[in-house]
Amino acid sequence: MNMKKTALSILLAAAMVAPAMAQNIATVNGKPIPSARERVLVEQLQRANPGSTIDENQVKDNLITQEVLSQEAIKLGLDKTETYREQVEMMRRSLLIAALYENYVAKHPISDKDISAEYERMKTLMSTEYQARHILVATEEQAKDIINQINQGAKFADLATQYSLDKGTASEGGLLDWSPATTYVPQFAQALQDLKKGQLTAAPIQTQYGWHVIKLEDVRQNNAADFPALNDNIKAQLRDQMEQRGFLEYQEKLIQSADIKPVQ
Repeated sequence: MNMKKTALSILLAAAMVAPAMAQNIATVNGKPIPSARERVLVEQLQRANPGSTIDENQVKDNLITQEVLSQEAIKLGLDKTETYREQVEMMRRSLLIAALYENYVAKHPISDKDISAEYERMKTLMSTEYQARHILVATEEQAKDIINQINQGAKFADLATQYSLDKGTASEGGLLDWSPATTYVPQFAQALQDLKKGQLTAAPIQTQYGWHVIKLEDVRQNNAADFPALNDNIKAQLRDQMEQRGFLEYQEKLIQSADIKPVQ
């Protein structure tokens, strides 16, 4: 009777331990590697390489190698260094921002209707091409002075050759190739769309490159029928672009509402 009780106890204990053991993929020097870590890594690899086949055995081998090396680094005290702590903090912040991005996307889903509307908007933008000239300078004051000189009769091309920091176009009098507005950064693109043929920007346009004086030379229309059809690949690209644009707007609102006090 006692032998039966002992055998039953062993079976029950094994049944209780088995699920707990299943939560780990291996142990290294007695320290378990949780299966949750494998799941997270597989998910990261799938997001980075959509459609590809993930070798789970290789993932496990990589996690085991990481654990072996991590234990050695800790043994050497490398986790106590200031550089390590700063790197961990930077990684923590990066992971938090990635989580915030995923949270934003989940709470602001983009419908097929939204994508179709964006496709039509892009098709309209891409079918219109602009030919313009610009002069890029470092300060707003210099850009304003150049606008005044042009308004008083100076030739745009001459001033571009003399002053523009864009050496790729300065020798051509600031002339840019025919391009849709989407080719340019948003501020420059909007300025082109607001100008009429032959018109000069009334005020300098600021971008991350500096201050621009822009003159619209001409506008032409392309055949919208040449625009690629809205297939699954383009839908995915548009969805990504719209999600990123939405998050950047959300980010800007957060920055504007934050109490930021730079240290002098």
